[in-house]
Amino acid sequence: MSTSTAGSHPQLFCPILGMHRSGTSCLMRILHSAGVETGDNLAVDAEFDNLTGHWEPLEMIRLNDRILRSSGGDWNRVPQTLLVEDDVKLAIQAFLKPFENSAIVGWKDPRLTITFPAWRPYLPNYRVVACVRHPHAVANSLMERGDMDFEDGVRLWTDYNERLLEYAAEAPRVFWFHYDGAAEAYATSLKSFCEHARLKFSVELLKLYNPGLTHHFDTAGVTDPRAQKVYRRLIELSQEALHNSTPASVVYRASDDRSVRPLSTPLAAEAESAAVSKLPALDEPPVQIAQVIEILRAISRQQQRDQKAFRAVCTRLQSLEQRTLSHAAMDEKIAKLSGWIEALDRSPAWRIYRAVRGFLRAQIFARPKHENVAEQPT
Repeated sequence: MSTSTAGSHPQLFCPILGMHRSGTSCLMRILHSAGVETGDNLAVDAEFDNLTGHWEPLEMIRLNDRILRSSGGDWNRVPQTLLVEDDVKLAIQAFLKPFENSAIVGWKDPRLTITFPAWRPYLPNYRVVACVRHPHAVANSLMERGDMDFEDGVRLWTDYNERLLEYAAEAPRVFWFHYDGAAEAYATSLKSFCEHARLKFSVELLKLYNPGLTHHFDTAGVTDPRAQKVYRRLIELSQEALHNSTPASVVYRASDDRSVRPLSTPLAAEAESAAVSKLPALDEPPVQIAQVIEILRAISRQQQRDQKAFRAVCTRLQSLEQRTLSHAAMDEKIAKLSGWIEALDRSPAWRIYRAVRGFLRAQIFARPKHENVAEQPT
C-alpha cells in the first residue's frame, strides 16, 4: 500500500469509529463535504432510521460482516477474538487499492469499531476519528428501531466503546466528536481535524450537522456500572482533546435559510416549522443552547409519535399482505387439487376401479336374503 501521494504530504487514513446510532453517518457526510475521499458505492439512500443515508461503503460492510461471522459474532454480538481469513486480507487490500492516489481517505461503518485490528496493518498513517454518544440515547434508538431491548442496547454500546478505548490508546492521534455535546464543541473538533488534515474548515460544513435529525436525547446518569465507567472515560478524553484545541468561535444559530433539514413525516415537518419559527432572527442575540435543545426535544417527541404511527400502518399492511399471500396460496392448492381430481377421473385405472366396484356392489345386493328363524320350544 502506497504511503504517499502526488503531493508532498504522506497519505492520511481517517477511519470513523463509533457505536451504531452515535452520529457516525452525520460526521462522514460532513468530512466527505470537507474533502475526505470515501470512494464510490456508498449506502447514501435515505432510510426510515437515517434520513440522510448511512454513508457506508457497501464492500466494507460485506467484509466486516465476513470477519464478524467467521469470528463467531455479528454486528450485535461482539466476538472475543477476531479471525481474519487469508482471502479476507486480500480483499481488504483490494478494497484499499483504488485509494492509492488519494491524499486523505476516510470511511464509516460502525462494525469497523470491532474489526479495526483487521484493517489497521494496511493503514500505515492513520488517525482515529471517534464518535461518542450517551449510552441511553443509543439504547433507546436501537430499541425504537426494533433491534433489541434497552438493557441489551446498553451492553452492546459498552462492548463497542471498550474496543474504541483500546484502539484510541494505541492510535497516533484521536479526534473526538461528542454527538450529545454543544454545537460549539462539535465545531471546534471539526476545525481541529480539518487543520490537522490540511482541509479547509468552513462554517458551511456545520449546516450538515443537524440535531433536528437526532431521534433521542438523554442526559440522565448511566446506571450500568460497566457502561458508566466507559462513558466517563470517553467524556474525559473528548473534553481533554477539546481543551487542547483552538475554539472554532462558531455560535449556533438558525441556518441562513432559517430552516433545518426536513424530518421524515409531514407532522414532524409541521412541528419543526413551528419550532424554527420561534428561533430569533440572525440580527438578534445568539440562541441559547438550552433553548435550542428544548425545541429539538419537542421536535423529536413529535417525530417519535409519527414514527410509531408509521410503524403501525406498516404492520397492518404487512398483515394484509400476508393474508393476501395466504389466500393466494390456498387458491393455488385448491386449483392444483382440482386438477388432480379431474386427471384421476379421466384415468383408465380409475375407470376400471369404478367398473369393478359397480360389479361387486351389484353382486352383493343381488344375493338372496336368508332369514334366520329361531327354533320355537315344543
